[in-house]
Amino acid sequence: MTKLTARRINQNYREALALSSELAAVHLSGRGYDPEQQHEWVDNLAQSALADERVVMLLRNTPYDRARYLPILKEALDDVRKVLFPDVKKRRFVSIDGKYEIPTEMPDTSVYNEEPAAITQTDDTLNDKLRAVLSPEAFAYWQRYLAPLARNRHLPDALCHWAQNGPPASIDGPDIEKRLQRFMKIFPDGRIPLHTKDAACDVSEEPEALTVYKKILCGLERFYPKCFLDYNGKERAALIIRFLLEEYLKTDPYTVLQQKDSTFFIQYKIQNIYRLFNYSMNRVLYNAYPCTVKLWMSSRIPENYWEEKANRVEAIRWLVEDRLGLDPQHFKKPVFHKKAFAENGLSYMFVQYYNSVSRALQEAYPQLEPWETGNVPKSYWTEEHSARAVRRMCQKNNWKAAQLPALYKSGVLNRKTFSRAGLATLFELRFGKNIYRAVNAAFPGQFEPWQFGKVPSVYWQQRQHVFHASCWIARQEGLEPCDITGAIRQKQLTMGTLKKYSIGTALKKYARNSLVTLYLPFFQKEFMSNAEERRIHKKINRIIRGETGHPLVTFLFYGIFTPLVRQQTRNYIFRLERMQKRRDRYRSI
Repeated sequence: MTKLTARRINQNYREALALSSELAAVHLSGRGYDPEQQHEWVDNLAQSALADERVVMLLRNTPYDRARYLPILKEALDDVRKVLFPDVKKRRFVSIDGKYEIPTEMPDTSVYNEEPAAITQTDDTLNDKLRAVLSPEAFAYWQRYLAPLARNRHLPDALCHWAQNGPPASIDGPDIEKRLQRFMKIFPDGRIPLHTKDAACDVSEEPEALTVYKKILCGLERFYPKCFLDYNGKERAALIIRFLLEEYLKTDPYTVLQQKDSTFFIQYKIQNIYRLFNYSMNRVLYNAYPCTVKLWMSSRIPENYWEEKANRVEAIRWLVEDRLGLDPQHFKKPVFHKKAFAENGLSYMFVQYYNSVSRALQEAYPQLEPWETGNVPKSYWTEEHSARAVRRMCQKNNWKAAQLPALYKSGVLNRKTFSRAGLATLFELRFGKNIYRAVNAAFPGQFEPWQFGKVPSVYWQQRQHVFHASCWIARQEGLEPCDITGAIRQKQLTMGTLKKYSIGTALKKYARNSLVTLYLPFFQKEFMSNAEERRIHKKINRIIRGETGHPLVTFLFYGIFTPLVRQQTRNYIFRLERMQKRRDRYRSI
């Protein structure tokens, strides 16, 4: 039997619903119902009839044909009528809300688990046929758990008829296998409850409501108790939906929404829940999964819902983080296409309030910079914005400024780093694809150009660049400017020291095997200081010679005051010699 497409099934459903409504209207008009109430009853009868298992199989496997559908729908409507106008004592359960009492002749046991009865010839014949069409697991389950129940008429009519009167001439293997697999899935241990207690439902534990649904789903019962959803209806509906999706179907609510299968509620016998939520699959799933299913998913939202900024922000963050699985702190451009809003039920909000992915993200994530959520014009990249963008890139990568040279040397910081951060345009237009210029813009004066790549040869043609690089090497070696000349003389700073650095080759070429050439300004200062000392020394010596020479001239000039003058001269010379010794001592330090 070929399974129809979803589109064909949906068409079958609509046409069958119209026929079912027509039959229900004819039935109710003959019972004298108030015309104002008749429409509601027609809808309930028609929808309930489509939940019948026979109708479901017809919808899924047979194209609509009025003549073929009519007798089956009549039978289903007749069964529904018996439920709506029940003979209470003929039902195994009536209500779990205490609105009706269980008949006194009903067994008190809640689980039927007696030993199998003696095997008859009919049993042997049935078992032989079932063994031929069932899987070993399904056949073992039938023999151990279901055969005793079928003989005691605790299973659906078809199975009970097999056990009591023998199997039909031909057995539909796939159909019975499917039914048994459902039993095995719902009651794997074979402990099948036969009667439902007449008590209000406690939704906090394994409730009677879920037991009722399990029996409905596997076919032990064909109808729910009367007023089943009148007591804690939403809680019961949520419990049943969660069981169906998580334990039975092993799926998630979003997958169910995406399938858009109009027969879903019929197939799994929860049309009453569908009606409770006004035939909205979104509302049914939202009731069971309020944190997962959102109002805008496959459903109309309340009027003026998007006027609230908080609702828009919630929707955008849900789309980004939950549906697309993106990390807002590490967006990669392009972040995503605007069609993602339409694919997730947010097209109206997007068009009315943003019409730009970047603007939508900016409202949802105000902490992000404009370039992180979309493209920005070239005019945006001012000096300030450029520097902030590079610093932001380092911050998102947890890089400190002092680590950047080592990161560049190891290859972690490269041109692709800017592309991954969405700054390729900035890197090309503003910084000319030069990493040093980018780093220097963000951290001015903290680094040298040779720390981020090769320096062009023309750079070394300027004397100040050579001297600056030489001083940088001295600082890396822990030398202060005043210590450089002494370190060179004491061989602490040598030509071999230059080889430790990438710029050593260029400096050696300029130095011509002499560090004095590299650090000439320091030596020039020292040379000038020495020249000044020599000049002062010569002057002192000249004064001393002038004071001590020509004693006759001194006597003739000063006469009787000559001894006094000579004493003053000796004191003056003594002071000059002390000054000279002091200067020599300072020079030696």
